[in-house]
Amino acid sequence: MKRIKLSIIIFIFTFFLCYGERIKNVILMIPDGMSSDAVTLSRWVKGSSLAMDEIICGLIKTYWAGGLITDSAPAASAMATGIKTWEKYISVSPPRYLIPNFSDLSIDKEKPFPTVLEMAYLSGLSTGIVVTCELPHATPAAFCSHALNRNDYDSILEQMIENNITVAFGGGFEFLKPYKRKDKRNLYNTLQSKGIIIVTNLEQFRVLNKIPCFGFFSSYAMNRDFDRDPLKEPSLEEMTEKAIELLSKNTNGFFLMVEGSQIDWASHENDPLGIVTEILAFDRAVKVSLDFAKKNNNTIVIVAPDHGNSGLTIGNRDLSSYSSEPFERFINPFLSAKFSTEKVSREISSNRSNIKEVLKNFWGLTNLTEKENLFLQETKNLKEGLSVLFSKRAGLGFTSNGHTGEDVLLGIYDPRNKRLEGVVENTDIFYFICEALGINYSFYRNLLFQDVRDIFKDAEISEISSTNNTVLKVKTKKETFYFYPNQSIAKKENREFRLLTPTVKIKDRWFISQ
Repeated sequence: MKRIKLSIIIFIFTFFLCYGERIKNVILMIPDGMSSDAVTLSRWVKGSSLAMDEIICGLIKTYWAGGLITDSAPAASAMATGIKTWEKYISVSPPRYLIPNFSDLSIDKEKPFPTVLEMAYLSGLSTGIVVTCELPHATPAAFCSHALNRNDYDSILEQMIENNITVAFGGGFEFLKPYKRKDKRNLYNTLQSKGIIIVTNLEQFRVLNKIPCFGFFSSYAMNRDFDRDPLKEPSLEEMTEKAIELLSKNTNGFFLMVEGSQIDWASHENDPLGIVTEILAFDRAVKVSLDFAKKNNNTIVIVAPDHGNSGLTIGNRDLSSYSSEPFERFINPFLSAKFSTEKVSREISSNRSNIKEVLKNFWGLTNLTEKENLFLQETKNLKEGLSVLFSKRAGLGFTSNGHTGEDVLLGIYDPRNKRLEGVVENTDIFYFICEALGINYSFYRNLLFQDVRDIFKDAEISEISSTNNTVLKVKTKKETFYFYPNQSIAKKENREFRLLTPTVKIKDRWFISQ
């Protein structure tokens, strides 16, 4: 009887959600590691305004529960769940808070919190993920799964598949294979058994018109946009456009997260050519989203970097008089480059005898000095050395090879004119999305990911370990239940039934849907 009442409540809640007054679609776009100077530089290289320029409305505080400089996992988790959490944690609350004057003692420690994507699906919306990294990477993982470590790809990818995502595009095909998993499960077969369409090349992608679907366009991460073969691999722009097309089949609406994944990676490498070309690729995806939103008139588009990276500056210590430096000094190196730093490093021979020829043909550098040539001959890491050379030629500086703690740019297009403005918390983005879509997050927090011991208070609870997995056995006075980590299928006696979300095991605690 209790389950019947709960089903009625969810149905009534979803009915009013779907047909009440609300925004139908939200597209959250996360340019991973995008700092403000990098945006400025990209605009100059493009030679005109960026698509995101018109919607910039504020700044985002990016600190996490333990410090000022965040990792992608807690940063994405903050936007996905409204909870600031711990380093490497994926949508699980922190063990403690270390930031002065910031704590929430009411939050259960190390507990999964429902993500906006999970709640959107349960509210009747379609859901999508578009990235150029591996699909189980930190940022997409935070919207589709729960784990204590962002590197736990086994659990993350299994939860992603169980979480009823309508559209997922990115890399990481290799992680479906049994030899990549501790439990030796074949997740390719799992996807097929669920009726999910799998595409792995551009031809299949172009004609794709059915859902649900997963697109894996690389064994691991997809190629950087500058190196991408447009005849073999879709761009972030194309994947975003296709995802919007497919998700729009649901008249109730959709939630879509798009990540410019490799802006961050190029920033870690202090590779300005990689940073700018990845930002411009991301911005083309922003334009696709804004064009749709303006035509649809019932769609919000949010641009929200998770953190800064590298401390890129337009100007460095080598510039003796910045006021006299010509515009071309900063921009021409980008306009002359035909290939990425990665590809250029591969074209240089092992004895480095063809450095001048390669840089002339690929980067338009016809005046390489002997000092520069000697530097490239002697540097241990050629790719890194090329980035240093390019940066000096372009008058750019870097303060770090890692993440940085500055506030980052916020952009929102909202047809209701109710966008966030000023300096906001990254968690505010979660609450803004929930309000726009009419999602009652308090309702779902009480419904999903409850400790099994709180639900079955008088039951006999034990773990059954096997070679590849652990099963939770819950024996009440009348019935026996079995729950499986990362799966939304459970058993009562010998009969299977579905849970609203996958079961999640965090240390010695098990969390299930009520």
